[in-house]
Amino acid sequence: MTTTPGAPSEAAARARRPSGLVARSRLFELLEDGAAGPVTLISAPPGSGKTTLVRSWLAARPSETASAWVDVPRDETDAAHFWGQVLDSIRDTAAVAADSVLATLVPTPHSEPGELVGHLLVGLRHVDHPLVLILDDVQHLRSADLVSDLETLVTEAPPGLHVVLLSRRDPKLGLHRLRLAGRLTEIRAADLEFTAEEAGELLAGAGVSVGADEVTRLHERTEGWATGLRLAAMSLTRHQSPEQFVAEFAGSERTIADYLLGEVLARQPAEVRDLLLRTCILDGVNGELADLLTGRRDGDRLLHELEEANALVVATDVARTWFRYHHLLLDLLRLELRRELPGEIGELHGRAARWYAAHGRAVDAIRHARLAEDWELTCELLGQHWVELLLDGEETTLSVLLDGIPRGVVDADAEVAAMLAADRLRHEQWAEADALLARARQTISDVPATRRGRADIAFATVQLFRARHLGGVEDVVDEANSAVERHLGTVEQGGSELEGLALFNLGVAKAWTLRFAEAEDDLERALALGRTIGRPYIEIGCLSALGNVATLSERLERGEQLLRDAIVVAERVGWTSHPLVGGACMGLAATLVDRGMLAEGELWAERAEPILARAGEPSASVGLRHVQGILAMARNRYEDALAAFRDGERLVEVLRAPHALAAITRPWQLRARLQLGETDAVRADLVDAPMTAQWCNVAARLSLIAGDPRGALAAVAPVLSGDAPVLHGNFRIEAYVLHALAKRAEGDADAALVSTERALALSEPNGNVGMILTIPGASELFRDHPNHRTAHGAHLQLLRDLLAGVEPEPTATSVTLEEPLKERELAVLRFLSTNLTAAEIGNELFLSVHTVKTHMRKLYAKLGVHTRAEAVQQGRALGLLAPARRTH
Repeated sequence: MTTTPGAPSEAAARARRPSGLVARSRLFELLEDGAAGPVTLISAPPGSGKTTLVRSWLAARPSETASAWVDVPRDETDAAHFWGQVLDSIRDTAAVAADSVLATLVPTPHSEPGELVGHLLVGLRHVDHPLVLILDDVQHLRSADLVSDLETLVTEAPPGLHVVLLSRRDPKLGLHRLRLAGRLTEIRAADLEFTAEEAGELLAGAGVSVGADEVTRLHERTEGWATGLRLAAMSLTRHQSPEQFVAEFAGSERTIADYLLGEVLARQPAEVRDLLLRTCILDGVNGELADLLTGRRDGDRLLHELEEANALVVATDVARTWFRYHHLLLDLLRLELRRELPGEIGELHGRAARWYAAHGRAVDAIRHARLAEDWELTCELLGQHWVELLLDGEETTLSVLLDGIPRGVVDADAEVAAMLAADRLRHEQWAEADALLARARQTISDVPATRRGRADIAFATVQLFRARHLGGVEDVVDEANSAVERHLGTVEQGGSELEGLALFNLGVAKAWTLRFAEAEDDLERALALGRTIGRPYIEIGCLSALGNVATLSERLERGEQLLRDAIVVAERVGWTSHPLVGGACMGLAATLVDRGMLAEGELWAERAEPILARAGEPSASVGLRHVQGILAMARNRYEDALAAFRDGERLVEVLRAPHALAAITRPWQLRARLQLGETDAVRADLVDAPMTAQWCNVAARLSLIAGDPRGALAAVAPVLSGDAPVLHGNFRIEAYVLHALAKRAEGDADAALVSTERALALSEPNGNVGMILTIPGASELFRDHPNHRTAHGAHLQLLRDLLAGVEPEPTATSVTLEEPLKERELAVLRFLSTNLTAAEIGNELFLSVHTVKTHMRKLYAKLGVHTRAEAVQQGRALGLLAPARRTH
């Protein structure tokens, strides 16, 4: 054997190699040569020795070599599950830095095709040591997107990563480019065939003593087929006449397989045969599970003896504590089990389910409970773990587990009905979800007391989730709040995840009903819980919701920072296409547009649109259309605005109950129609309009366009007096601007100046200028407002620029402050972007020049800068100032 540089000696390798494994030097050389390139493909039929070859090769390599092994489950379609396995295996075997993408990435089914593997490649490029990634049974991949992602991984593998693909047939990967470039190593069935010499070594390693002629004859008749040789070796160790066995051994490959499997199984000692039959219900087995299913205490020893024989059992971990059976043998064993012990199969699955549950293997536990048809245990396990699966991004797996439950069980169990309703909502099967929730309401009182609290919270959570996305929040929020608060802290198994999700949904629902203080309290509790238990879903969702609450309650800077924080966390875990991120991007777009950062707001709206289009959340899409419409209004693109508002109105019709968004959609549509000349139609729509600030302001806009300033003044009077309900401070700002325009039209310049100044005073603290940008005539109003008559000079100049079409440039810089700026320091910072001197800034803020300079020194220190220009630049990067402006 040619020794690879740095490889151990043959003696050292042999000492580490498990007994029974054959050191196949010629194939090891192929694998070593292939390890210098990105990909090795081992493609051969079952039983050819693919897995054993790679295991023995790894055993012979230097001990410091990092290798990650993933067995692809049968019929794998769940990308989150598959890439989660890959990540877990890499994390378990490779030195991954705590701040690496590999350490933080959390797979989710909401990721775009190629997105997860893209993040994985980024992380792998920063692994500073060679890594071998083995993917066994690649033929089990059943998703075109998964196959495409795998192709990306192998064709773009960074230096230091070597991917070994084991498959029963050639995977449908575009490997031709690697093949043409000489970067693909291929090992086929013919390569895997044992030579006569290797066959002799295998038999000797298994303790079989036969002559050279028998070895040659057995090799010829098996044609070097690995499984045939190994199974023959097992049988020969117990056969009274090895020579006769070899002489009678004949037939085609399939015949050989059937003969050997039957021969081996029939000739096993009773205890081994019993173990094989009773444990074949499992995809993987260890000694403890074997003892549980057989009632014996020697399962670990028997499994190791079988693995040593290297024919029936393969160790799947480095410590050789977990084993799996060859697929051909497994099929035979399960057939024999159904024939010999049909009445015990359910009990075996039940025992396995309880063992997996006790050892934290929730999915395996639920699968075996279902196979046992133990529906009480199945429902209990689902109740404990369904939120955990959701937060792990394994919605597809959860759907499969739920779909297997009989309808009668669902109808009788409110908790399961609620879980299934959540799944149907995720798949946009609205009618079925509503029917399931109605059934859950009827049977919730029948849930056993031991899990009633958990069931109540689950039912409340799904109701809130449905109302958030389809309307009717007001109808369920109080009932849900009572249920959640009543049972908080009472749920033991899976309680933290469930309570975190419930508080998150409750906080969002309260925000929609304008109960901002209560909403923030619930969201802050959920956020703290989500961070404690390490659940990015809850953390991202709560940060996003808190950002939207801050924006709605007119704290735009805090809202913007929270929304950016949500997106940063999402990017850290690789969730760039998750529906939660779509909501955060939409909220950030709304906040930026309100602050006059139209260009950057547009970028975030564009990022949100494809995410929300796939998310199946109509209410979020209504919100996005609203943002897009206001953005178009601010740029005087009224046809685009009307199209966006009408699309939002169409989406409102999809909602299955009243929703807060519906109340704001129609008035904005009328604003756009007014600018397109549809005054008569708008006037007709205003006949039965409610007396709210929105509708009053629309009426004032109509009067101004019609040349009726007195009518405009009458329309906004209830808003300014406080008689008309004001949903948001923007509508009061709008009313003052419309009042100023009406007074200006009447020739009352002083009154117009007073109202303009009040609009400036209301909009300056949070910089919410987006509404003003949508009002025709506002540009002339603020252009002519004299500087000497305002206390808001810097803010006035910002408005003038925006109304003149000079927009802030987008910024992608993310910077954080260790110590926040105080209110006065922030006020001084906002004036630094103007040409005003320190004395003039003092006059604007009614401060002495000495005090202004003191504030400047302190904010320079907090920002880590030394000059006024640097302070402005850093302020823009932090979002404390509008970014540099551009002409649109």
